Amino acid sequence: MSADALDPQLRRLFLQEAEALLGRIEALLGRCRAAPADAPACRHLAHALHTLKGLSHTAGAHGLAALVQEMELGLRGLPGGVPDPSGRAHLAAACRGLRGHFLRLQDPAAPQEAAPVALTPELLVRRLEGAAGQAALEVGKRVRLGVLGEAGRVPAAILETLAGPLEHLVRNAVVHGVEAPGDRVRQGKPAQGEVRLEFREDGAQIWISVSDDGAGVDEAAVAARARQLGWLAPEAPAAPERLHECLFRPGFSTAGTVTAVAGLGLGLDAVRAAVAGLGGDIGLESRAGAGTRFTLRLPRAAARAVLPPSSLPGG
Repeated sequence: MSADALDPQLRRLFLQEAEALLGRIEALLGRCRAAPADAPACRHLAHALHTLKGLSHTAGAHGLAALVQEMELGLRGLPGGVPDPSGRAHLAAACRGLRGHFLRLQDPAAPQEAAPVALTPELLVRRLEGAAGQAALEVGKRVRLGVLGEAGRVPAAILETLAGPLEHLVRNAVVHGVEAPGDRVRQGKPAQGEVRLEFREDGAQIWISVSDDGAGVDEAAVAARARQLGWLAPEAPAAPERLHECLFRPGFSTAGTVTAVAGLGLGLDAVRAAVAGLGGDIGLESRAGAGTRFTLRLPRAAARAVLPPSSLPGG
């Protein structure tokens, strides 16, 4: 198993966020065990596991991340993602091991007395850089994360709430946006791809975008999957906007195999829900061969009514 080497600067924030995620995972696993047909609970469980894995890698808790990945793959490897009795028992045992490992990471002297650590803009950027680097390592790509604008001008409460959703968008851009180095070179692009995180203000509005210089949305694959799911009539043409909307529907994915990284669309419904919870919305733009951009539009006033991050999808 990979060794844990927690980043001292991220340790307290990691323990705080991981504790909230573990509680959510345990609650969702309980729902899945009590109601095996509760597909939404199983889907949210998969998303929470994925978020914890990325957070663990970013903070240096690679041993914990390895345990999370085992649970993640165990859940995804089951038909329909819904565990049978044997699968539920295995996941429950794995979750107990996960909790035990996490407890060993905590400071036994005074784990409860530590003051909450705010997610500063600098820590957020480090977390997203770590997520991009880890995702690139997992899929054999070369990617850099560029940051434009000033994250420090975004209210801290909004950054706290959107940390998980932004991490998912960054990982999604690396895994499914940016092409493999060889493919990029053949297209005349640099071997290293770029994911860009941008912050800007427009009056009372805050705009946060995550974009990449990759292949863009494969609209033919999205249309084919949407027709399989009965969301589009056979042979009926579909406007790009309608196809893009499919990506935000619960359960949509074009991934054909089980992997350790998120499938296209996995969690985008939760990202939208988190943004909507702040009174904002999310848009998607894509150009074939030129890349994809997700833009989050949020009212600055949302910071005054933010719910705790752990109560929102992806938080």
